[in-house]
Formats: sequence, structure tokens, C-alpha cells
Amino acid sequence: VMTAMEEGTQQVIEGTKRAEQAKRSLEDIVQVANRIDALVRAITADTIEQTETSRAVAQVMQSVELTAQETSQEAQRVSGALQNLVGVAGELRTFVERFRVEANDGK
Repeated sequence: VMTAMEEGTQQVIEGTKRAEQAKRSLEDIVQVANRIDALVRAITADTIEQTETSRAVAQVMQSVELTAQETSQEAQRVSGALQNLVGVAGELRTFVERFRVEANDGK
């Protein structure tokens, strides 16, 4: 009977040690799971931030494209106005030359 009690006590001690080891292992698993959760949350937050930044960059690029189109249209209008001005200047030169010729003929 004494041997059986000692064996039973030994088994209880070993079982307790195993339970303690299992507890420590579970605590380690919980810590790792918490760390993974924190990393996933950080990755999610960074992904959201990158998505917002990408959208902002896309909007800026669209704005730049619109500005470039407007600048191109303005440049075309200025070019047309300059061509018109060159034509007017040519006509003015012709009138001035005629005026000079007529003025010289009148002397």
C-alpha cells in the first residue's frame, strides 16, 4: 500500500510538472499570438496609409495633367495671337511703306 501511495504521489508530482510546462507553453503561444496580432494590425494600418497616399498621388497626377492640358491650350491661344500679331505687323509695315512712298512722291 505504501508503494502504491508513493507511486501515486510521484505521478501527481509528474502530472503537476507537466501541467506547469503546458501552462508555460500556452503562455508562450499567447504571447506569440499577441505579437502576431500586433504585427497584423501594424501592417493593416500601414496598408491603409499607403492606399491613402496612393490615392492622393493619383489625384495630384490628375491635377498636374489638367494643368498641363490647360497650359497647352493657353500656349496654342498665345501662338495664334502671336501669329495674328505678326500678320497685323506685316499689314502695318505695308501701310507705313505706302505712306512713305506717297509722302516722298508728294514732295
